[in-house]
Amino acid sequence: MSNIILNKLSRNETRLYNYLKDESKDGNRSIIEPLSSIAEKLDLSVATIHRSLNKLKQENILNIITSEDRSSPNEIIFYSFSDQEEKVEDIIELVSNLNHNVKRFYSILKQKDTTINKLKLNLKEAEKIIDNYKAKEEAFKNITDNSINFNALKNAEIIGHIELDDDLEAFVYKKK
Repeated sequence: MSNIILNKLSRNETRLYNYLKDESKDGNRSIIEPLSSIAEKLDLSVATIHRSLNKLKQENILNIITSEDRSSPNEIIFYSFSDQEEKVEDIIELVSNLNHNVKRFYSILKQKDTTINKLKLNLKEAEKIIDNYKAKEEAFKNITDNSINFNALKNAEIIGHIELDDDLEAFVYKKK
């Protein structure tokens, strides 16, 4: 049913609409049934059925042809909406949902991009730290390798000495 019209209908009017739609599924849009019978099937009062029929008639969903014999029920001609119109509304709803989901997807992608950029920065920082440790390791290795040479200098003669900043001293040795 058209969502615009559906929103205008009360719960009981919608129940009557669905009943008439089900009753006319075989293609016969003409329903000749006493209002009391419809009211009983829907567990509603005859007055409620009558008011609901008038509302559906105002919305051009049905027409009522008054019977010539007052003892016979009126004929209800149920127009409903064409299946094509309902399909178009379904497609519009699907497109709307798709648009919403695409926006959600882009939002998620944007969050992921932000996370990836943060991780890239963290990786660069980690690489710098690793490079720094590698340089320190190499310097330590050089000192360790040179300490063997320091043992060789135990018997060497100190020929120069200078005090550097931060309590550092430099010595110049001459091998004997």
